[in-house]
This record gives sequence, structure tokens and C-alpha cells, in this order.
Amino acid sequence: MLDYTFEDYVSLIQEKQNGSNVLSNKAQIELLQNPNFLLLYVPDDGSRMKLVKPADDSYHQKHVMEKSLITRSSRKLSLPHYALSHLWGISEENRHLWHEIGDYVDDEKGQPAAVVSMRPEKRETLLKLLEGHPDSYWWIDVLCARTDTPLDIMGDIYKYSRTCYAMLDCDSQCISDMQSLITQGKDPSTLTVDEFWHAVDIWDKFAQCAWWKRVWTWQEMMLPKQILLIAETDTQVCNTIDMDRLYNFEEGIYWAPGDIRQAHMQWESSTSYAPVMEIKSCLRQRSELQDQYSPHPITTIDYLTSSSRKCMKPEDYVYGVLGVFRFNLPRGIEPNKLWELFVSRVEAIEVTSLVSANAREFDLLTARDMADVYQALLKSHDQVYTQYFIV
Repeated sequence: MLDYTFEDYVSLIQEKQNGSNVLSNKAQIELLQNPNFLLLYVPDDGSRMKLVKPADDSYHQKHVMEKSLITRSSRKLSLPHYALSHLWGISEENRHLWHEIGDYVDDEKGQPAAVVSMRPEKRETLLKLLEGHPDSYWWIDVLCARTDTPLDIMGDIYKYSRTCYAMLDCDSQCISDMQSLITQGKDPSTLTVDEFWHAVDIWDKFAQCAWWKRVWTWQEMMLPKQILLIAETDTQVCNTIDMDRLYNFEEGIYWAPGDIRQAHMQWESSTSYAPVMEIKSCLRQRSELQDQYSPHPITTIDYLTSSSRKCMKPEDYVYGVLGVFRFNLPRGIEPNKLWELFVSRVEAIEVTSLVSANAREFDLLTARDMADVYQALLKSHDQVYTQYFIV
């Protein structure tokens, strides 16, 4: 292998890069050079894992570039780091402190890593996941994020990850059952009524995972190129589902036999229907973003007006979406002041006429879910649809 420096790799990428890749390559190089970007490095010799900062570490900066997938014909850069998405599930009363993390990980200065918060049932799964990826880089929030880490880089961290592993709060059987549905992939017209209700039961259990109901995990399922779903308690880490292969057993339901359509109508009237439909709506939204269709931000906001996702802190209704909107807003300001800044940024992207005249008056402290927040931001759905989607 030629002994390239980091600068050599940058020059190689920029030499004949395809125009459509210019912004992507630039963003990834800037991420590597960002002093707030930390990664967990997993050595291939079984030695202790280490937190590294590529911007200040020439060895790892170069090693990351060596492991990046660079398509020679297009000079398209693809960073090699993995990302983790998981449900924290902690509280002020029980922070689930993982004191032993320092037995496995060193910080940037070579000292045992400081205590982090992580529920006990996830720890062995995480360690097995890391063990199964020698000579790899990971971004894991509890290890790599700091209280002063700018939230706008979160978008690029997830967007340019090679794969994001999403640890769902379910058992391994839930994942296995969904895998079976995907493998069978039956058209609704071929299902029996019993098979239909079996599929409903699997989706119902799947949709009960709190991972689907949190604000932060919304952008963590929108941005990565690939998302592999894994049960947070399953140490057999090969038991995964590619999110983009989730089985849509409803597709074509209206051409199914009458008994299946009747069963579907019955399901529509049950409480389990809405959570599944919200997941499917998010999957459609993800598909649009991943197809590089680059929908106007107003279409993304319109999706959020029907979202029941919740968060623990009111300011996270804003902070938890900044990665998708690519807004740079400061941390640590009063929630309603933050909301006013967010409204101003939305108005600045040429959608002023679609923003409600009363948007700034909304009290973020009273928000019950994302729908509350983003319905307050926009004019009525009918007005938005008429003005933006038709005119």
C-alpha cells in the first residue's frame, strides 16, 4: 500500500470527484477535522478499546481514511465508523451507572474511561457487538458525546456512518419473528385470516418498543445509510434486521380476499393500529431522504405534525431534530427562547408563508408530543397542502 498522508487522501478524493459528491466529501472531511468528533476504536488484537479524536491524532486520522470506502471512479468518500442508537431509559433517581466501563475502555489520555450511564441489560450486548468488529471505529453517545458537543454535528455523524446498529428494547424472539415475516414476504392476497392476525401480532409487539416512540431516535432512523435492528438483550449479535427490509404486509390489502379486508378493517379500529402506521410513515419518510430526493423541509415538518413521539425534556423537541434540518442552534438556552430561534430558522428557508402567525406563542413546556409542537409551527394541514403541495 502506498504510504499516503491524510492530506494525500484528501487530494486524491478532490482530484476527480463527481460534482454530486463534492458536498458529501467536504462534510465528511470536515467531520474528521472537527475537534468535537470522538470515536471509540476497537483494536484487532483484543487489547483495550480507546477513545480517539481524529482531528488531533494523526495515526487514527490516517487510519480512518485508509479504512474509508473510496470509489475510485467517482472519488466518493464513505467514512468507516459505526454508530449506535439505543434507548437510554435512565432517570435522576436511577442513572444506571456503569462503573466497570473503565475495565474495557481508555479515554483520549490513556486513562480508564469515566463512568457512563447505561442500563445493565444492554452492556453485554454492546460488548459482544464491539468484540465482533475488530479494527473498527464507533460513535456511541454515552462515550463520545460531551455536554458541550455541538448538536449540529450529530446529523453528519449518523448520516455518514457505515452502519447504525439500533438496539431495540425487545427480546430476541421479537426480532426473530419479524425476520420470519420478511423471509416469507407473502402478498396479502395469499394470506389466510390466521396468517394475517399472526402478522398483526408480530407487528404489534414490534411497535410496542419504546425505541420507536422517542424524539431522538427519529433522526437516528432517518439519517444513516443502513440501520440494523438488534434486541438490546441479545448477545447473539448476528440476529439483526435491516430496517429497509421491514415487511409491509399491508401493501395491496385492498385487492385481498374479502375475509382479509374484513380482518384489516377490524384491526384499523384497534389501538394497536396507529403505532404500526406511524412506523410505516417514518419508513416512507426515511426512503425519501435516503433516495436523495432531498424533500423540502416543509414536507419533513408536515410528517412530524402527526407524530406521537415524546421526550423527557421540552427542549429536546427542537434539539432532537437539528441533525435532519442541519440547523446550528446553541445548547443550554431556555426552551421557549430556543423555540423562537427554531421558528426563525424555519422561516429563513423560504417557508415563511407556511409558518403559523402564532407559532412563536407556543409554550414548549406544555408540549405532549411532537405533533403538539409541529402543528403549532405550521398553518393548518389543509393550508399547507394547498399552498405548498399543489400551488
